[in-house]
Amino acid sequence: DKKKFFAYEFIGTALLTWGYNMTDNSGVMIFMLTLMCWEVSCAHFNNAISLGNLFFNHKSFKDNLAPYLILTVVQFLGSMLGILLTVISVKR
Repeated sequence: DKKKFFAYEFIGTALLTWGYNMTDNSGVMIFMLTLMCWEVSCAHFNNAISLGNLFFNHKSFKDNLAPYLILTVVQFLGSMLGILLTVISVKR
């Protein structure tokens, strides 16, 4: 389900960004988010991984381009939410 895929990427990217900014041990956050989201979205959370998947996936480049562009926007928006959560957390 693509909606679920993009929702997991959005939430995962937001939590990863927030966790990276708020914790001393971001490796644990990355590990936990990857475990939680692996089955649905393969836990990309990083556009470099998505870009590699675009070029090296077994499907054609043309078939993967539109989902990649949507995923890029979703990850960007997720990271913006993560930054907003960080700002809110720091102000408290």
